Amino acid sequence: MYINQIFKLTMVLDTNKFNRIFSDYNLLETDGDEYIDPSLAHKGITILYRNSQYKKKVSLIVNSALVLKEKKPDVHKLIHKLEKRIDEYFSGKYSLRNFMLAELTLVADIDVGSQDAVDTYIRVIQRIGKVKGFSPACYENFDEDTSFCLEGNSNGISFFLYNLREAAANNLNSGSPHKAFLKDSKGILRSEVRLTSKAIHAYSDTDNVTRQILELTGRSAEIFMNTFVQIVPYGDFYKKKDADDIVRQKVSDLPLRRKMLRLIGLIPEKKSLLLAQKAMSYREPNKLLITFADIGVSPITISKRMDVKYLPSLYSYLDNTH
Repeated sequence: MYINQIFKLTMVLDTNKFNRIFSDYNLLETDGDEYIDPSLAHKGITILYRNSQYKKKVSLIVNSALVLKEKKPDVHKLIHKLEKRIDEYFSGKYSLRNFMLAELTLVADIDVGSQDAVDTYIRVIQRIGKVKGFSPACYENFDEDTSFCLEGNSNGISFFLYNLREAAANNLNSGSPHKAFLKDSKGILRSEVRLTSKAIHAYSDTDNVTRQILELTGRSAEIFMNTFVQIVPYGDFYKKKDADDIVRQKVSDLPLRRKMLRLIGLIPEKKSLLLAQKAMSYREPNKLLITFADIGVSPITISKRMDVKYLPSLYSYLDNTH
């Protein structure tokens, strides 16, 4: 499974030091006290300046795939290029070690074959609703109808699942490179797991930015999946009747079977996996999900109003993502 990494590196400066570099570049004002320098964007690095009265910050948004120009997770090559470009941009005044790792976004593009399939998966996944440890979230850059977004209550992790083509169309200007990207994004369901500093420190026992990049890049797939499995249950998606039939056929333990059937019925009623689990007052909710996974059925069912009767598990696509 190929996971791209997008790093946000931040450096806080005092007013004098900030002003010395702030005046050196042709910056585009984006919003109030925020400015952007896209001069290195084609090399995978976008520089952001925050000229706030209270805190002066310079941030680098680093897209690993664009820095390396290849889908090959060579983290040592990534760090070498990053150090070189930071040194050149700041004329040797600042280096990678002057920055802290503020955010890490892990990105997986799931090719489900068509735009219709992308839309269908999102509508089904939205039926998950609330998840333990997360709350539904809305973001300016994402259309609620074509995305499913959650924000961790206290773990410093955000989760995004969205229609890449739709997001690209909404956020890109016209032009041939953009049109090519729109073509490439057709049939792609993009999933992102974003870690802020709290989650970064939970996964890494160092404050050294180079070691953090080395360690977290090497664990990208593991970290991504740790969050994905908390949110999306294993198993193929069926209409409720079909899911019920499979549970009856494959689960011989009668008390367990009844609980599984009840969970299937409660999720659309409560509009949430978490609220359905709470309504059951069952002490071992994970046991139910494990049993669903064992028989290859998701407790999240396809709405009666949808024409589709069956969808393969998203995990079948993730296994083939490269």
